[in-house]
Amino acid sequence: MPTSVNAVSRCFCRSAACMAVVSTLSTTIAFAQVATTASVSVTARVSGSLSVNTQEGLSFGTFTAPFTPRRVAFTDNGPLGRRARFTIRGDGDTELMMELIVPDVMRNGAGTLPLTDWGMRVNTVDADQGGTEAPLLQGVNRSSIRLPGAAGTTGLLYIRLSATAAPTGSQVPGAYAATVQVSLSYVGA
Repeated sequence: MPTSVNAVSRCFCRSAACMAVVSTLSTTIAFAQVATTASVSVTARVSGSLSVNTQEGLSFGTFTAPFTPRRVAFTDNGPLGRRARFTIRGDGDTELMMELIVPDVMRNGAGTLPLTDWGMRVNTVDADQGGTEAPLLQGVNRSSIRLPGAAGTTGLLYIRLSATAAPTGSQVPGAYAATVQVSLSYVGA
């Protein structure tokens, strides 16, 4: 009889081992069915160079007595006054932050000649007419502007400045000068 118990126990052990293998396989298969994958795209846009080029400086010409204020308009381009012009070049379809620091006087040593009534015209074409006009305050002026054109192309903006010079009756003779500072930076696409 001991032989038949041995045979039964061997058969039982084999059955238990087979069930353990089947159980392990079915668990592995169940985990394999729950696994998923995904992907995420990663993109970036790198802006190209950005430049400001002066085409002409603002000029009020020569004042003679009796002194009267002189306005230089966006379209003036003669001996009695010439508007300031500059261009902005950069990546098309990008937003820029432009900062203009506008003086309130021109200087000649200790003498000053007051400046008032500043204005700016922004245009997408190099023309004295058209575009968008905005007044400027003495000091810091910040504005957000978008370069025209499609992404990957060069965008150009044409800027004109105008102002009024108001010499006083006791204006000291001499050459007067001041500087308008222009700063640009990309702020986004």
